[in-house]
Amino acid sequence: MRIFGIGEAERVRTIARVARRAVPLLAGAMLSCDDGPAAPEPASLSVTPASVSLASLGDTAVFSAVVSDQYGDAFPGAVEWTTSQPSVFSVTPRGGVVEALGNGEGLVMASFRGLSATANVTVAQAPASVEVASGDGQSVRQGLALREPVVVQVSDAGGSPVGGVEVVFVPADGDGSADPGAATTGADGRAETSWTLGDHSGAQSLTASVAGAGGLSTQAGATALTPEEAADSI
Repeated sequence: MRIFGIGEAERVRTIARVARRAVPLLAGAMLSCDDGPAAPEPASLSVTPASVSLASLGDTAVFSAVVSDQYGDAFPGAVEWTTSQPSVFSVTPRGGVVEALGNGEGLVMASFRGLSATANVTVAQAPASVEVASGDGQSVRQGLALREPVVVQVSDAGGSPVGGVEVVFVPADGDGSADPGAATTGADGRAETSWTLGDHSGAQSLTASVAGAGGLSTQAGATALTPEEAADSI
């Protein structure tokens, strides 16, 4: 058996104490390495498309959202959809489907576990059709105004009335005059004019055109009666 001196024995005891302290630290480090990377967590949310424009009431568009984790990978889960302007458009809470309800603009928002993202939605009705609603086919003595106004209806592609649109009324050559010559549609999509027929007898026509709508128009017709025909029709 080896006999240590006092100094050498103290060094041995010191080495033993250091070794005892190092073993737990090494074991902890090994366990930490075994834990691997942190679990995925939602880190960002994006919405596509960035904006949509709807030209008819009832038109729809579909938005999609992607949630990504801190590693840039897709994170599973259903987002919640809301609208900033419920009078302009609605959105399905889970599907991201917006529907145009009125003219205007707003934001559609996707939310998920504290994250959010938005996209723009614009509803601006575009005239798609114009037709005579009433006042067509009247008969009156030549040179006189029709008894009823000529009323036209302007609608979008979905059949909803379009307000705030200018309609220009122009009789054919020699077929009298319209007053007013232009009128703006109301909320019901209708505009009207009083048509005074020309001085000749027979069929006459009046064209109603939607201003700035690329030739969108319709025609009303009337019959101008001679004095004798007018007397007979009484």
